[in-house]
Amino acid sequence: MSPTEKLPPIMNSRPQSSLTALDQTASTDAQIEQAILSTVAYRDCFDFPVNLGEIHRFLHGVRCTPQDVARVISVSNLCHGRLETDGLYHCLAGRNAIISGRYSRETRAQSRLKTARKIARVLANIPHIRMVALSGSLAARNSTKGDDLDFFCVTEQGKLWRTRALVLCVKLMDAKTTRNKICPNFFLSTAALSLDTQRMYIAHEVAQMVPMYGLDTYARMRTQNAWVDAILPNATQPPDMAEGLRVSARSPVKTALEWVMQTPPGTWFERVESERKIRRFNSEDFYDTPHTQFTKERTGQRKFIGDWVETEWQARLAELQSPKLAHRERKLES
Repeated sequence: MSPTEKLPPIMNSRPQSSLTALDQTASTDAQIEQAILSTVAYRDCFDFPVNLGEIHRFLHGVRCTPQDVARVISVSNLCHGRLETDGLYHCLAGRNAIISGRYSRETRAQSRLKTARKIARVLANIPHIRMVALSGSLAARNSTKGDDLDFFCVTEQGKLWRTRALVLCVKLMDAKTTRNKICPNFFLSTAALSLDTQRMYIAHEVAQMVPMYGLDTYARMRTQNAWVDAILPNATQPPDMAEGLRVSARSPVKTALEWVMQTPPGTWFERVESERKIRRFNSEDFYDTPHTQFTKERTGQRKFIGDWVETEWQARLAELQSPKLAHRERKLES
């Protein structure tokens, strides 16, 4: 890249045919460099510096090896002065103050992950639960004091609302006792594994979730959302830490409870609970912020978080192409 050349637009938040083409040919150093800057800029929206392994896993739109990422960062002089590092974590230039916070968050994550695994074991034994995955800030290893323990739950088809009620009972008991701040923030059934919204924010949420129970269901979900692989082609497998966090269910007990829940009273409760909650949650005045629709097979989600993150990300990409940074690049390469 010449000293005066602007960085080209790296990518937008939706998968494109050009991304598929990148998967089919060897990526050039220029493509990897652009993707590195885009990836670090995205994580900067969360005040989160990243190591080389994380840059590679969440690299935007370019399939390559970890060695390729390390080499390009080295030979590009930290992508022409646009990045800084302490030797382990990388951030945007001028943002090295966030690196110290990453170390404290990493220490906190170790303790919180042990707690999350205990809770996941309880959730896995709830009737009709088919997948439990850790999500949110802890899945990203970016948890701060006071953050919730977020869980993504998948249920058997036609059983979502009765299962959700049982999960919320666990949340209520936790709030009254150990106060781990459990937050089961999203429910899908096995009939609704395909996600409607295809954007950068959702791709990151899917790729960084940590499946703790129901790996077969997780695999089905990733297959039905193959568009995520176009945006994050190096993150097609579960995160490495998933291996040490897996839990199992006591199958005979769970099977017996599921038989009880499928009796006429359980079916009646599913119908009443779903109709009542869907009508309530989808009413215009229930939430202060826009949500996606709640259905019999899926709970809704707030829209503004993804919008905010992607707006901030695009602003950082624009800044990376600014004449001011081009001047810094000229000084570094002179």
